[in-house]
Parts: sequence; C-alpha cells; structure tokens
Amino acid sequence: MVNVTLKNYSARFGLFGMLLYGITVPVAGIAVSHLYYHDRRWEDIPLHSALEALEALTALILAILLLFLRKHVRNQEHYVWIACGLLVMGVMDGVHAATTEMESSFIWLRSIANLGGGLLFALIWLPAKTSRARTGNALPLLTLAAALTVGVMSVLYPAMLPVTISQGGYTPYAKIANIIGGGLFIVAAARFIGNYRNSGQFEDFLFANLSLLLGLAGVLLFLSLPWSADFWFWHFLRSLAYIHVLSYVFFVYQRTMAKLKVLTESLGRDVTEQGAKLSREIAERIRTEDALSLSEARYRRLVESVTDYIYSVTVVDGRAEATSHSPGCIAVTGYTPEEYYADPALWYRMVAPEELPLVTEQTALVLAGQEAQPVEHRIIHKDGRIRWIRNTPVLRYDQNCRIVGYDGLVSDITERKLAEEEIKRLNRELESRIAERTAELERANDQLAQANMELQKIDRTKSMFIASMSHELRTPLNSVIGFSSILLNEWVGPLNEEQKENLATVLHAGEHLLALINDVIDVSKIEAGQMDISRENFDLFSVIEEGVNALSQEIRCKGVRLCVENLHQPMHTDRRRLLQCLLNLMSNAEKYTESGEVRLSARPAQSAEACVEIAVADTGIGIGAEDAQKIFEPFVRLESPLQTRVPGTGLGLYLTRKLVTEVLHGEISFSSESGRGSRFVMLLPTDAGPRSKQ
Repeated sequence: MVNVTLKNYSARFGLFGMLLYGITVPVAGIAVSHLYYHDRRWEDIPLHSALEALEALTALILAILLLFLRKHVRNQEHYVWIACGLLVMGVMDGVHAATTEMESSFIWLRSIANLGGGLLFALIWLPAKTSRARTGNALPLLTLAAALTVGVMSVLYPAMLPVTISQGGYTPYAKIANIIGGGLFIVAAARFIGNYRNSGQFEDFLFANLSLLLGLAGVLLFLSLPWSADFWFWHFLRSLAYIHVLSYVFFVYQRTMAKLKVLTESLGRDVTEQGAKLSREIAERIRTEDALSLSEARYRRLVESVTDYIYSVTVVDGRAEATSHSPGCIAVTGYTPEEYYADPALWYRMVAPEELPLVTEQTALVLAGQEAQPVEHRIIHKDGRIRWIRNTPVLRYDQNCRIVGYDGLVSDITERKLAEEEIKRLNRELESRIAERTAELERANDQLAQANMELQKIDRTKSMFIASMSHELRTPLNSVIGFSSILLNEWVGPLNEEQKENLATVLHAGEHLLALINDVIDVSKIEAGQMDISRENFDLFSVIEEGVNALSQEIRCKGVRLCVENLHQPMHTDRRRLLQCLLNLMSNAEKYTESGEVRLSARPAQSAEACVEIAVADTGIGIGAEDAQKIFEPFVRLESPLQTRVPGTGLGLYLTRKLVTEVLHGEISFSSESGRGSRFVMLLPTDAGPRSKQ
C-alpha cells in the first residue's frame, strides 16, 4: 500500500510538472510575446542558422541513441517511431539552416519537418508488434533516405514547391502543415502521459514534455510573423524541447551504471556461493574420512579381540604332519577344530582359487624354514560367504636350529576390508563431486571473466559515446556563444535593452551548457583512462591568487566575506587541474553560503612530508550526516533549501575527487555540520610525478 501511494504521488507530481513545464509556461510565453511584442522584428540570419544547426544535430544524436537502445533494451519497440521522427526533423532542420528567408524552401522545409516528425511520433499508438516486424529494422534507413531526398529536391527545385510565405506572413499551406504536425505531436504526448501514469518511468516524462513542447511550437506558429518576437519565442520552445536530449543522455548513463553494478554484484554473489558450496563439500569429505577412520579403528579392535584365533602345525622333514586349530576358528571360518583335524586339506579348499598361489608360496617358505610375511587373502566361509583373513605364521626351531613347526594367528579382517572398499568408493565419489564442483567453479569464473569483458566493452562504448556526443555538441554551441557575445557587445549594430536581456539569457544558458558538457567530457576521459596530464613547475601562490581573482567579485557581491591565507610553495604538478579543483570548491562554498564568510587557506601539511594542505571552509548550510556518503557520487545533488536557486549538475565534487586522487595523486576529505558550514581539504604532494622534458 505504501509503494502504491508513493507511486501515485510521484505520478501526480510528474503530471503537474508536465502541465507547468510543457503547457502553461510555453502558452503563457506565446501569449505575452504575441500581445505585447508582436510588432517588434529582429532579423538575424546567422543566429537563426546556428540555432537550427544545433537543433538538427541534437535531434540526430538522440535518434542514434534511441536506435542503439532499441537493440540492447527489451520492451522499447516504440523507440523506432521516435527515432524516425527525430531523423526527419534533424535532416530537414539541417537543410533549413543553410537556406535564407529569400528562398521559397525556407518555410517549406520547416513545415515539412514539423509535419513529418509529428506523424512519426504519433505512430507510437500502433501495437508493439508493428515495430517488432522485420520491416521495423529498415524503417530508420528508409526514413533517412526519404528525408534526404525531400530536402535535396526542395533546394534544387524550389519552383515546384507551394508558396508558404507571402508579404511577410505565412500562407495557409504553411499554417495547416504546422498545425497538423503540432497536433500530431500532442497526440503522441497523450500516449507518453498515459505510459507515465501507469509506469512512472522518467523517460516517459521526458518524451511527454518533448512532444508537448514540439507540438505547441507547431500549433502556435500561425500566430507569429518571420523575425518577430513570436518567431524567436517559437525557436526558444524548440530549443527548450531539445534540452531534454541531455537530460535523457544523463538518465541513460545513470541507468546503465546501475545495471552494471547489479550485474557485477550478482556475478560476485554467484562466485561466492560456488566457493562456499565447494568449501562445504570439502568439509563434508573431511568429516566422512574422520568418521571412517574412527569406524575402522573400532572394527579393528573388535576383530582383534573377538575373531582372532591361533593354530599350530607340526613339521617333520619339511612336511606338515599334524595341524590343530583353537576353538576360535568357528567364529572365523564356520568349521570346528575336529573338521580341520579330520580333513588336512580343508584349509586349502577354503582359500579363494585366485589367491591360492599366494597362500601356497607362504606355506612353502615356512616349511623351508624361512621367515614369511603375513598374507591377507579371502576364504569361503562354511555358509558360503566370502571373508577376508590375515594369516601371520611364527616359526619354532629345535636346539639344532631345525624347524619343528610353526604357530599362526588368523585374524578376520573382513570388516576392515569392507571399510577400506567403502573409503575407496567414497573417495572416488568425492573426487568426482569435487571435479564436478571445480568444473562448475571454472565455468562460473569463465562467465565472470566474459561478463567483465562485456562490462568493460560497454563502459568503453559508453565513455566513447558520451565523449563523442559532447564534443559534437560543443562545436555548434561555441558558435552560439560566440555569435551571442558578438551581438551582445553591439559589434554588428546597436541593440535595445530587451534584445540585450534576451541575448544575455542565451549567452548565459550556452555557457552553462558548455560547462556541463566539459564536465561530462572530463569524467568520461578519467573513467576511460584517457585524461591528459601536463605537469609543470610553478608557485602555488600564483594559482591561489588566480582562483581568488576569478571568484572574489562574485563572492563579495553576495555580502559574504572572503578570507585568504596564501603560501609561496614551489610545485611540480598539473597546474590547470589544480586550479580547476580549487575553483570547484570555492564555487560550491559561494553557492551554498548566504551570509558569513568563505575562508581559503594554504599551508605546509603537518601529517605528510613534501605535501601542502589547501582548505576551503564556509559558513553555509552544511551537509547532514545522512548525506555524507553520497557527497562525492556522480549526478547527485543533496536536498537543501537552496537547491532550486543554485544551478548545478552534481558532477563538480565527483570530478574534483577524481582529479585530486588520479591526476594530482593526492587526497581529499571534508567535515561538515548541518546549518554550520563545511570544510573541504586537499592534501597534495608538491611533486606529483615525472618531470616533463625541457
């Protein structure tokens, strides 16, 4: 009942987020821009082309990711329709970015992209078996080929296209195409919302918002005019929708890491269980052998005390003249002393035929006056049973050292022989079981090794994909940041205050997204073992001074004191990575400190030689004891009153710890008290490794 309640609460919260983020905010923005800024125009073809190129690249990357997941994740057949829709939009937007308003294909390409993307998105309502068919594997290639053909033909033969823009406005063709396309996106959003209510999956939440934003951008296009405020806000909606791409990439990354962790733990448990099972088998064998040893000793004592008997033989001229057996012969052989006396050959007939030569040889040695070793052999009991005996002869001589007879001890060793055979059988059985268990353990180790290889391959593929994707996103993003900065600095002409504010928003968002991508690239390089390390000689004082200069203004603007204790110390390590770690810690202190002070200190380490201790302390909100174990985990942001106001991705401290331990060869620790502030300490060697060639 508790789980159901929590799930319902999560679903209601997600639906509220969709209503706010996917409907209310976009509609309110369109209403404001249309009612109050409808007549304002701002024509900027380079910025428009940069935005379109970035959106096209983002759509294609997400399409490739979805097609990859479709092959490796079960029950995700609907990915093919979303991927095909994104392929159409990516290709059309890419071609659209290369055209201008003066070309007839300018609005046509955008309208076809919206219509085709919405149609393919809406196909998620089809039964799942439709996308499982063999033709489902060919759909992406067919869609890509069709989109490229339409895009190229639209550019080469513009005269064949219907008129989509006239006298500064959109024709009915353009309006109808965009309204239908936007409506189809909203139809797809309804399916994702239904899925989210049933499953509560985060990816359904993202796809629902993506469909809603793309749908509203298409439906509300007819309200705008080219280069008007409505036109730019429409572009903002589409850019906002594609920001979901990064959210989904991070979601996939976290889910993959969780699955890898579960698989590794499962394999580890299997190996542990197999090892424990084998240990129990070995312990059981030892107990069995001990029990058999005790049983053998007990049987031996019983036989020697109860079933042994003696006999005596008189020898004349090397021949046996008379033999007498003690009464104990009855218990061993079943025959009485009288029966032996009446039939001198009875003993030899009792011996098992295959062992008669061994007994005859022993008798010949004894009659010849030579010492003979005890002989163990089988006899046939009077009742027909086979018994094992041990015959030990002892010679008797006269005063002239001539043999006159010998006495013998016959011991019934049947139980001992049976015990030995049982031990041999158990040994063979245990050896067989151990061999089987060993083979099972070897197979388990082989499976673990193969799984580890697969995990490493998946991890490398993941790191390569994230690094490649982030690099590809960074290239057009730098263009957006550059163009925005040029326009904001009024190098190409004056701007009004509203335009400056809008451009500042674009520039800030681009710089924040670029910082996030750079963090992802650094994490991927470290985890893949490809981080470049550049060690150099420098003074620690200069690094701390640079970090203070970079953030002092921002810290003091909040009314927070900045206290610095610097240190002149020669260092040989990676200066850029040290500065990056210092800026991360100082930035965190500034973000979570509303009043009081941020204190930065550097001093020689007391706990280790040839090391320095760099500490960043603040009087901020602090970290609770329940969150201390999660502070250095990736993509984790702890619950706090400032979380909604402080930007961040949850990678800063994770990346800082990786850099300190794996690049700078140092240690990082922290102490904190909720509501009282935090103190992070880096313990770094002054010489972190081999010196670079001069």
